[in-house]
Amino acid sequence: MHNPAPLPSSYQRAAERSIAVLLNCYLREYALPRGAVEAAGGELPRALKIHAHVLSIRFPHLDKACLIAHQGRPRSNYLFCSEPYAQAPVSKVLDWRELASLVIAELGCEFPQAFNSELLAQIENSLGNLQQFYAHPPTPGEIAYLYSEQLLSAGHTYHPAPKAREGMSDADLYAYSPELQADFQLFYFGVAEDCFVHRSNLEAQPCLPDLQRTFSGFSDQPIVGVHPWQARFLLQQEVVQQALSQGRLKALGPGGIRFAPTASVRTLYSRHSPYFLKLSLHMRLTNCVRKNAWYELESALLLDRLWRDLEHPLPDFSLLSEPAYTTVDLNDTLSREAFSTIYRDARPIQTSPYPVYMAAALFGGTADGQLLERALSGGETLEWFREYCRLVVWPALHYYAHHGIIFEPHLQNTLIQVHAGKPRHAYFRDLEGSKLIGERQSMHPEVARSLYYSPEQAWRRFAYCIVFNQLSEVVQSLTEVPAPELWAATRHSLHDYQATYGNRESQRVILRLLQDRKLPVKANLITRFLREKDRNATYVWVDNPLR
Repeated sequence: MHNPAPLPSSYQRAAERSIAVLLNCYLREYALPRGAVEAAGGELPRALKIHAHVLSIRFPHLDKACLIAHQGRPRSNYLFCSEPYAQAPVSKVLDWRELASLVIAELGCEFPQAFNSELLAQIENSLGNLQQFYAHPPTPGEIAYLYSEQLLSAGHTYHPAPKAREGMSDADLYAYSPELQADFQLFYFGVAEDCFVHRSNLEAQPCLPDLQRTFSGFSDQPIVGVHPWQARFLLQQEVVQQALSQGRLKALGPGGIRFAPTASVRTLYSRHSPYFLKLSLHMRLTNCVRKNAWYELESALLLDRLWRDLEHPLPDFSLLSEPAYTTVDLNDTLSREAFSTIYRDARPIQTSPYPVYMAAALFGGTADGQLLERALSGGETLEWFREYCRLVVWPALHYYAHHGIIFEPHLQNTLIQVHAGKPRHAYFRDLEGSKLIGERQSMHPEVARSLYYSPEQAWRRFAYCIVFNQLSEVVQSLTEVPAPELWAATRHSLHDYQATYGNRESQRVILRLLQDRKLPVKANLITRFLREKDRNATYVWVDNPLR
């Protein structure tokens, strides 16, 4: 009788995942465009001889290469099934640190820059967090939607450090991580009337500052709630300490209802609140310090007003509105950003008659197979995918072509209502990534810079989000149907949209999607290596799967 193979440790799984996402980034952004990858030939290490498909991935400037087995022609990203080996002269296993060092050194020769030790530290931080998430997987709770927000244990398929959280201690990780099913009370500050800022597009509905006091249990007038980690950060800032000593602020402490972090970490949800709270967090999560920049507060309200004035002909699509924000103004940018809360409408999710899931929990590298099975419910997979395209691709294309609005509909920003084995309704969220094309209205230059895209920027973002950060991940997961059939269904869906709602601009966009030999993808590895902000991200051009 054979003993069963030992299950991999959480560290081993975290290291394997970290190696896989790093190599997929390196392949897509760097090696494949430069022809620096090929099927391995010649003598192989013994452990690789049992595999039918082995890649040789070169680091041209370093005159080195690594060998790794994979499962054959990828549907989207490569699925690796061995450890990476250094190629000749000595075939030795490369651990994650050795491999990451090769990647970073190669990029340093290409761009050229000194070795980016900050990126290596981010990869290590991500791996350590990933290990904890694998060791303590979430368990299904009574709210299916919230469970889907907690399922992204592995993070983005194409990010070199998908779970990096700089500044989060081990204790913080357990206290504040959605993957570990954290929930917590906010930390509240009482605020002098002349320092309190509340801006809203709402008229007939309850005043949000009153709602905030109801959440908190504190009666101070007015009041702001911040993330507990952010409260520690704020209490160390000189401008805040000064305001406390002058009585303009009062530290009330934790209280009130408990909120659970969603997948973004800083946006919180409670069944008792009609709004998600998108808080500022002065912590680098993956690429960015996740604060609400002051100009993003203003642009959210502007986009929300614009949205309310439009006609919406697609009945099975909604945008979660962001109608208001509150913050503190101590005559400096830090306080206006650091105390801020953007209110995002949660009621469409809470009142849905059927389960709603975040799409990233169903598809991609972080997908949960059981949750996907529940969403499919034994239905016909190809028909399910066609409906998904109609619900997700059509609105992204429609508002781009008819109104010059570019959403950011990646999987984490897409929520799907399902019933009886079919997707029934789609929701997009997060106006931070939404942009406008066209003539700039009269506004502060920084608000305009954050809000408007050139036509080519708009095309890049749309094509990247829809094809690669959305549909490629879905195609990767729906393995019951051959990938060419799913891409053919996407092409048919685009033609069906054009026949139903299309105009000249949508025709132009569809032709580019179907005919361009290469499409743009955001290069997260290179962007992180160059220490660029997200809005200055590098894009690379890869083969178009829709052709």
